[in-house]
Amino acid sequence: MAFTGNEDCEVSVSTASTLNKNFRDLYPAQIKGIYFSQKTLRKVLDQTECVGIRFYFGADPDGMLTITFAGVKANEDDIIGVVGDNGIKCPPHCGSKNTLNS
Repeated sequence: MAFTGNEDCEVSVSTASTLNKNFRDLYPAQIKGIYFSQKTLRKVLDQTECVGIRFYFGADPDGMLTITFAGVKANEDDIIGVVGDNGIKCPPHCGSKNTLNS
């Protein structure tokens, strides 16, 4: 399957809320989320041939969940030019409680 950049990856807030709660119930000691700046996301998306972003799960030295990401070409290959990580973890940086983070 070739990627086009127009795949519909959107879900409802209700679905996302359920998925997030399921994760928190299974892994209560893990972080809830990671913030990435639009600057970094745009650098990844603005690479030649990039049609989207692929996120990879990882673990930091303390065993806490982290995410790395890279741009992806239409042929499904990762673009290993600008790779993201170093996001800001929630907690402690979660903002106000809402259906996705509480």
